[in-house]
Amino acid sequence: MTFNCPACSKPVEAEPDATGSVLCPGCGNSVAAPIPVRHPEAASGSIEQSAPEVAIISLVSALLSIPLCCLGIPLAIVAIVCGHIGWSKIKQSDGTMAGDGMCLAGLIIGYVSLTFWTCVTTLFVMLAIIASAAGPGA
Repeated sequence: MTFNCPACSKPVEAEPDATGSVLCPGCGNSVAAPIPVRHPEAASGSIEQSAPEVAIISLVSALLSIPLCCLGIPLAIVAIVCGHIGWSKIKQSDGTMAGDGMCLAGLIIGYVSLTFWTCVTTLFVMLAIIASAAGPGA
């Protein structure tokens, strides 16, 4: 366990089962190790983890970006942005939030969909340019 020295505010490392005093590496003072508090809910695993809304939005918009050709690129961008926001929130929550799988799936599907629809759109634009360059009689 890590805690700050009350005298110099430097971090002090102590064993999780440490009782009594620990020497501070910064100032050399003897510091009483804090008693770790254990929550019974955490030990039993009964703390409910919820996914952030942006993780759900990421996955749903990524899945919808595949069949909806006219909205494929905007939905893929929404999936990618929400996936990164959700991933960041989950990592900062220290295990109190779940949903990293939804974020990862939304990111992967979003990037694949964005690539696919960008290629399809580019192909159609190129074909339209070639057709218009060929002239009306061709």
